[in-house]
Amino acid sequence: MKKILIALIIIVPIAITGFLGYDFFKKNFAHVHGIIMYSDNKDEADTILENNKKYIDKSLTVEGKYSSKSDVLVLNTQAANKLINEKVFNNVTKKGDKFKFKTVENLSAEPALWTGKEDKTITDDKGQSVKPKSTKYIVLGEYSATSKLLILNDEDYQKFDAKAKFVSVIKEKRDADKVLKSYITSGSIPSQIFPYK
Repeated sequence: MKKILIALIIIVPIAITGFLGYDFFKKNFAHVHGIIMYSDNKDEADTILENNKKYIDKSLTVEGKYSSKSDVLVLNTQAANKLINEKVFNNVTKKGDKFKFKTVENLSAEPALWTGKEDKTITDDKGQSVKPKSTKYIVLGEYSATSKLLILNDEDYQKFDAKAKFVSVIKEKRDADKVLKSYITSGSIPSQIFPYK
């Protein structure tokens, strides 16, 4: 009985340390497997996904618009909700030099402007402006490749004048940092990695 008690006293702390160490390693040093790819052309995006399909666990492509004038990626409500379901939007809070990320669970009132910038002006390529109902610091992944994200209802989205942009969210089997070059497009927004949950 005494030997069993001694064994438990030794084994339990080792097991707890191992579990906590593994959790710490996963959060801080494990490979990242998420990629966000932007393309001006749906065929180009489909070809890249097809060329990498044996390495992809899952992927989702939505259509949006991009205005270089405002550096804004515009999504309609349906596309934004699909991306929210994939848990790729993060609400950002900043305290000093530290940033904290919390997954966005639902869409607030639209038009919604998501940016960390002070400038809240949004204009389309024809100079028409949009006044957001809500403004939050939310990013796609852990940083946004554009300075602003704008979510519009379908009617306002159709009226917003900007070029089509396709956004693909990919869960890669390989280390995303090492294979990002496989997801480079001819578009103006660079692909990025993020921790896919």
